[in-house]
Amino acid sequence: MGHRGAMPTTLVAPSRPQTAASVDSAAEQRQWRLGRRPGLDVVRGIAILMVMISHLRHGWRSEGSIGVSIFFVLSGFLITALLLEERRDKGRIDFKAFYVRRARRLLPAMVVMIVVVSAVKAHLGVQWKGSLESVLLYVSNWAYINGVQMTWVQHTWSLAIEEQFYLVWPVLLVLALRAVRPIRLAPALAVLMLASTAVRWSLYASGAAPLRIYEGTDARADALLAGCAIAVLAHSGIRLPRIDMVAAGWALSAAVVVGLIASDLNHNVIGPTVGLPLGVVLLLAGLALRSDGSSGSSGVSVSAVVAWFGRRSYGIYLWSVPIALSAPYFFPGIDLAGKVALAVASLGVAELSWRLVEKPILNRGRASR
Repeated sequence: MGHRGAMPTTLVAPSRPQTAASVDSAAEQRQWRLGRRPGLDVVRGIAILMVMISHLRHGWRSEGSIGVSIFFVLSGFLITALLLEERRDKGRIDFKAFYVRRARRLLPAMVVMIVVVSAVKAHLGVQWKGSLESVLLYVSNWAYINGVQMTWVQHTWSLAIEEQFYLVWPVLLVLALRAVRPIRLAPALAVLMLASTAVRWSLYASGAAPLRIYEGTDARADALLAGCAIAVLAHSGIRLPRIDMVAAGWALSAAVVVGLIASDLNHNVIGPTVGLPLGVVLLLAGLALRSDGSSGSSGVSVSAVVAWFGRRSYGIYLWSVPIALSAPYFFPGIDLAGKVALAVASLGVAELSWRLVEKPILNRGRASR
């Protein structure tokens, strides 16, 4: 939203219709910024809770794929918003600094997880069977699709897709912005988003392997692209809908119901398809929250508990799967109650990861700038 009085009123000439150029000009004055938005921690928290529910239900179900899709929407939005802000403020995008920031955020916690998992595997005599290289090179999704045994680390497929996005998107964005204004990227992103959705459904219709549908970068890019499009619109001064958190809660409830009733046969297409619009709804709800964490429209406060999950979502995602999948070696015949206990234990490990690894390195990176 623009500042009051930014455009003088005239009684002589009629106002001109808003064009892409005028929108971009208005954005220059408005200087929309992402800033610190606690509501987005709630979005992350909702996503990781859906993933955890999926894992407790003895498999990769639709609510888990919905949660991952929400993460993808959020990643596309955050990265694009930050890149556009940097280009506007500095006139260029520092690729080296961008990739250093990404490495600081992602690699340390990942390396610690890999070291611990490797030690436990060695103790139990479980072989990596080639999956270690795939994880470290962020191609585990394609390795898993092509039959590589991703023992205990198969969940890194989504991290691989995000890293592939981080590698390609900043370069494509810079090249595109040399030719067009940011607002003109929105139609192209919408077309690409629909194309990715079509790829997923066409693969399903042609009888492709479930892993190819579920973990192929091309088949899951629609959520990332949706996040990119939201960032482009916000940066360009377009008024985004303010979705009440209560309405977002109803949308979440509906998605959970879909996830619970979807069959194992088609969850790999239903989950992402539901996850895309839900991710957009929750992201816009998070954007509607002020920096103090309250909703300007409804006064609904941000749940501190869900936000806690959101801030630690990366560590929770990294550790919950290896802990759950290694448990039968230590506790044969573990039941659902045992899995719940392990899920709680993974929260404790994620808290240690946040306090001892992730947060200190992030703070050190901020201090060095």
